[in-house]
Amino acid sequence: MQHYCCVALDPESSITGWCFRTHKFLTQLGCEHLLLRHRVGSANWCASLALCEALLHSDDLDFPKIIIHSLIMTTNDERPCFIYAITHIASGRRYVGSCLYPTRRWIEHRSKLKHQKHHCAHLQRAWNLYGIDAFRFSIIQELTTNNSALRAKAELAAIGASECFNSRIANLGLTNFENSPETRVKITAGILKRISEDEEHRKWLAHRGQQLAAHARTPERRAARSVLSKELWTDPKHRRSVSESLAKYWNTPGVREAHSIRVKAHRGTKEARERNSAAMKRVWADPTSGQHTRKLIRWADPKAREIQSAKLREAWKLRRLKPKT
Repeated sequence: MQHYCCVALDPESSITGWCFRTHKFLTQLGCEHLLLRHRVGSANWCASLALCEALLHSDDLDFPKIIIHSLIMTTNDERPCFIYAITHIASGRRYVGSCLYPTRRWIEHRSKLKHQKHHCAHLQRAWNLYGIDAFRFSIIQELTTNNSALRAKAELAAIGASECFNSRIANLGLTNFENSPETRVKITAGILKRISEDEEHRKWLAHRGQQLAAHARTPERRAARSVLSKELWTDPKHRRSVSESLAKYWNTPGVREAHSIRVKAHRGTKEARERNSAAMKRVWADPTSGQHTRKLIRWADPKAREIQSAKLREAWKLRRLKPKT
């Protein structure tokens, strides 16, 4: 039995049709074959390319070298890319996308819209309401190369330029709009309802949470987070943004009171006090922990001493005024 390999590395490539015809032909012959179909530049595409090269240079298999060289493309995709729009003529609202072959993509959109299978529900509803004659397909921009980053950037710019039907951006997996407060309430209610009623879903959430927590505690992940955090906190803009957000949160009426109640309820238990006491004893018993040094530095600063003294005076004043029970 002969061994064949048929590989299509890009769904939008003009050779994809050839690959599927070959795939069907090999299936009819009963030959062993392999069909891989991935977008250029993806992780699966890299794996497919590595597999092709390994098979081409293999001496152990009776493998005829029929893999077409044009299938093995590099990540430097020099094909032109197009940013297109499907525009509702009356309102000017449009659906923005990107592709390599505009004519083919327009045919695909029309077919999916006709058979009620389009992924964009907003565009599907408008199409059903107004019909095909109310829409126009046009090319907004042509890019010289199929660079994924430039392609996504151009698509985002086109979406931001006018009101669009887009609910998601395929290249980035990002939402294009912020849900209204009413919609957010409905989504939250649906999530809470499922959590309260579906026991299997609750178990899955608990198990997934444990997996993520265990992953976050690994030395490699902790080290990576440390590096990223240090880089992030060196940015004055980020520090100012976090400071403003925290100030706004803590100045919200009722937040401090609710937080105080939660802390007291947690720390007021005997187990919590014993756990905190043991932890502090371990820290203070360790000369390398830095607690002693930080305390000396803090109390050596006159401004810090004044602030701490004022806090202590206020705390003792409140304690004296509090009626004894």
